[in-house]
Amino acid sequence: MEDLAYDALSDLHGGWENNDGAYGEFVFDVGQRTISLAYHERYTATEDYSHEL
Repeated sequence: MEDLAYDALSDLHGGWENNDGAYGEFVFDVGQRTISLAYHERYTATEDYSHEL
């Protein structure tokens, strides 16, 4: 099960372990035969501006 989860995570969100990290949760619903992933990605953004007046 762990390999299945990591394979799906890599396919859907390759590089998830980079940058500022990520977190999420897999939910296995055996009765419905589904697997859901709630994925949250963190990153630092920088916007630079330069003006001459």
